[in-house]
Amino acid sequence: MTGHELRLELARGSARCALPVEGTLTLGSHLDCDLHIAHATVSRHHARLHLLPTGPELEDLGSRNGTFVDGRQLKPGERVGIAVGVPLRLGSVAATYVVLAAGDDSIAVPMDSSECLEPDGNDGRTLSGGGSEALWVRVLPGLLARIRQGQTRYQIARSLGEALRIHWPLAALRVERNDLGADNDPMAAAVVAFEDPGATTARIATFDANEFRFVCTLTAVDDARLLLGLAPMCSALIDLGKEPAPTPRSPIQAEPPQPESLDASVRAIFARARRVATSHLNVLIRGESGTGKEILASFIHRAAGMADHRLVAVNCAALPDDLLEVELFGIEKGVATGVDSRIGLFERADQGTLFLDEIGDMSLAMQAKILRVLERREVTRVGGQRAHPARVRVISATHQPLEDMVESGGFRRDLWHRIADWEVRLPALRERPADIPGLASHFLAAAAAHRGLRLRGITRRALAALCQYPWPGNVRELEREMQRAVVFLDQDAALSSEDLRPEIRDSGGGEVAMSGSLELQLAYAERKVIERSLAKNDGDVTKTAALLQVSRATLYRRMALWPTTGEGDSQA
Repeated sequence: MTGHELRLELARGSARCALPVEGTLTLGSHLDCDLHIAHATVSRHHARLHLLPTGPELEDLGSRNGTFVDGRQLKPGERVGIAVGVPLRLGSVAATYVVLAAGDDSIAVPMDSSECLEPDGNDGRTLSGGGSEALWVRVLPGLLARIRQGQTRYQIARSLGEALRIHWPLAALRVERNDLGADNDPMAAAVVAFEDPGATTARIATFDANEFRFVCTLTAVDDARLLLGLAPMCSALIDLGKEPAPTPRSPIQAEPPQPESLDASVRAIFARARRVATSHLNVLIRGESGTGKEILASFIHRAAGMADHRLVAVNCAALPDDLLEVELFGIEKGVATGVDSRIGLFERADQGTLFLDEIGDMSLAMQAKILRVLERREVTRVGGQRAHPARVRVISATHQPLEDMVESGGFRRDLWHRIADWEVRLPALRERPADIPGLASHFLAAAAAHRGLRLRGITRRALAALCQYPWPGNVRELEREMQRAVVFLDQDAALSSEDLRPEIRDSGGGEVAMSGSLELQLAYAERKVIERSLAKNDGDVTKTAALLQVSRATLYRRMALWPTTGEGDSQA
């Protein structure tokens, strides 16, 4: 049977509730209900949904504010059939029964988001007098489990902040460390930051829990006393966290960015980049915007064992010549009224790496100045006379056709030769479609974790659409699409085709029959999920099967399909 779900319209958005093929579900505001709807107008045991082979039926259980089907209120105990799209209402909560399109009722790329918070699927903004007790009932078990797994004090404070964001009626929230010195970056102090611009602000309540400060903007004055009462429990929980291990200062053992590419050309690029990193060669990275040029530059810097030296970057197309000159070369005090002395990026990157993004958009005058610095390996600040060391590896990037620009006089040939000891082109995402499932899953999981969501994965229909869309914005566009889509997903949902932008959804994803190459991509994505879960559970197959919600026999069967010769496993 095609999958189906119940969609609820709540004060803060919609919620999707996946339904079993058959069975009976109790709907209500009590925690023991099969479908828990925490809303003031929903009774503790409000209604019952019967899922039958002949179609679903809805029964009122004597609710106080009524159960409505197509505008008609049911009598207590009355049971009627409901059709797809017919408006339903439980109290003031609107609902709709929906049958999913073919391909959106099965998961193509499963997702393990077990470390994320677990919002309960309600609108999260209505509290009774026992609001703090309800918060702990929903959050404490999972939080204690994560503490037992060895979470740090920072991670616990972040989890507490995310729990407040989800379960408490707040207009804004900021959790920050209050033990940072004046020399620390103030942006690094933020643990959780959230703001709802549409909410009404009543007052601000602040409390300290160990080295963390919780600054909460409330929507109701009466909530302040309840909120401040959370401080002792928050302090006690943070106390249970372990201190983070000191950050090692030894050179980083660089690994290719995750998820690892399936494309042979990309794997070859990173293999060669690792060799180039051990040399003093300058690098020119070609490719369309959004293909990951800065990611490759960062990998080369790390693979060179330069963790103790700087990687600094500048977008040459974003600044006019006068500002770009100051940014790169620095400036001496007194050059203009009120100007203080400042070093430039060449000095700051001394013995490290300077990444010149969009170098093809640089003017000829600036090109000449850059060439002089690279030849002399020293830089003179604007308005200065003394030369300063600039012993840097330069990694440049551009999407411009430099060959044509050199022929037309728009780019200096001598600078091109100076910056392109090793020249490499990153392929566009449409040229390596095998990477789309892994990248989409990776970006979706990261966005879901940021919002405290646990997701089931990506449906086959959605994945087919993602794989057939040409992605003119490349990897960056795919990442932004996953970040956008997750905003509209609910707890335990799967990314379906209707969650995608229309131009992606209509790119051919309606055909869900998959080619052999796409099946290979899915098998690879599934293998990566299983491998990560096995690693998390120290190789325990029983625990891994429970985490992935499959039987041990199924897990063994899927693992038996993996290649044993190492074919296809080598990565750059």
